Amino acid sequence: MKRQIVRINFIYTLSFLGDALFSPFLALYFSSINIEEIKKGILLSLIPLAGIFGSLIYGKLSGNSKKNVLIVRVLVLMQLIVMLSMGFIKNYIAVLIFTIIFAIHNNTFFSFQDGVAVKISNQENTIYANTRFFGSLGYLIGTFIGGKLIDLTNYGIVFLIAGLIYIVVELMFFFIYPEEYQVKKEKITIKEIFKHREFILYLLFYVFALGTWNIGESYISLMFKNYGITTSQWGYIFSLEILVEMIIIFVVNHFIKRKLNYRISLFIAIFLMFVRSFVLFLDINVWMKSFISAILRGLSWGLFLSSHMENLKKILPNRLITKAVLILAICCNLFAFMGDFCAPYIYQKTSFEIMYLILSIGQLLGIIILIFATLYYQKHQDVEKVNIKN
Repeated sequence: MKRQIVRINFIYTLSFLGDALFSPFLALYFSSINIEEIKKGILLSLIPLAGIFGSLIYGKLSGNSKKNVLIVRVLVLMQLIVMLSMGFIKNYIAVLIFTIIFAIHNNTFFSFQDGVAVKISNQENTIYANTRFFGSLGYLIGTFIGGKLIDLTNYGIVFLIAGLIYIVVELMFFFIYPEEYQVKKEKITIKEIFKHREFILYLLFYVFALGTWNIGESYISLMFKNYGITTSQWGYIFSLEILVEMIIIFVVNHFIKRKLNYRISLFIAIFLMFVRSFVLFLDINVWMKSFISAILRGLSWGLFLSSHMENLKKILPNRLITKAVLILAICCNLFAFMGDFCAPYIYQKTSFEIMYLILSIGQLLGIIILIFATLYYQKHQDVEKVNIKN
């Protein structure tokens, strides 16, 4: 195995490990410093909104491989500054500012890191999924030990450890050198993407199914805290979700990828998301609820990650995929922003359970839209076959 792929695998393990010691526990940290529910909603809603700005700003700055690695170093630097500082900040305005800074750079970092990793995988004739597996392994370890470390110490110490890990990541990126290659740039307009009518249906499906999913993910740790689940126990629940997700992705990629019907697997993934949200609504034993929801989360997200891009490739030509993914992310994040902002008003006036019932209805609507999208795609394919025969 060549040095570059070894380095990027090590970076993936550390970057996901560091993030796992920070991001999954951020909402719980807000709660630990007694931030009001409405203000917590503002903080959590700004994360997807700031993520949009980060993607747009740094997307404009992106260029060749050397420039993109430089951008990655900036993104890592900004995150580690927040990680080193956040656990020692109690003032709401300061927390708000640092949360926005982190959100702008976090999602963008992982997108740019993926781009660098794909180039290195291609130049060294390896599969990107193998590198991504190291990231999942890091996240599994981080979520498993993160909660326990917080209970043994405090949020400040664990966030500090996350920041120190990111200092190593920052240094490691000085030894990453992806090869340059020329790519012919095409000007792609949004109008050209929306000419594909099934994409409009797919966009609606994505916003309702994934938007409601993201809202639920923002508040699930607070819901379990409300049930009396400790930070350690939340870390174990989250790590179980990641473990199941890793198993699903591994099985799909190594054993059944060629036999898999990606549209059916997408249906199953969204249906399991719906079932999970409905389970979170039910009045059942908290440990049974946490175990079932963790298994369903891992199954659904693993299947979704394995089938989403393949379905998108059937709808659009390859040259439109990158821009289409950006459109999906922006619309989904805008929906999540509105939902995250409104969520505290809902669960304070009703309950967390009612909030998840509402989210399950949104996912059910997503399933219905996906059915319409599938029927439209099938009809379009049949018309094309008739035209070819004639």
